[in-house]
Amino acid sequence: MASWDWQVFCKDTVSGEVAASCFGEGGDITYLQWMFSAWGWTLSVAVLALVVALLLGSLMGILRTVPSRGLALLGDAWTELFRNIPLLVQIFLWYHVLPSLVPPLKAFPSFLLVVLALGFFTSARISEQVRAGIQSLP
Repeated sequence: MASWDWQVFCKDTVSGEVAASCFGEGGDITYLQWMFSAWGWTLSVAVLALVVALLLGSLMGILRTVPSRGLALLGDAWTELFRNIPLLVQIFLWYHVLPSLVPPLKAFPSFLLVVLALGFFTSARISEQVRAGIQSLP
């Protein structure tokens, strides 16, 4: 039966030696710290994209139900655009293509561009749910 060496998480990322502390006190960076950092970035992207998606998705869903034809078309166009482009393609476009086409976007941190891509993609789904919910009311 194989046994797992749990000290691998406490090893220094440069030398590979076991650090004095798993949390890298004394200037050492451990694999455990890398994992916590990755989890932090993942949660940050997810939470911020959710906020963007809820705000824009709710707004666009409401716009799709108003009597004004122009506002309804804006909501429909938003939903159809971001709903019909796969997420991986949207992330690629926001991360690589749009900063090349629109130079001021090069100044934005890549973290923010990924948050926008994920938030806009999810907002299209939320927009559809909000529209359906509003139209289901008598």
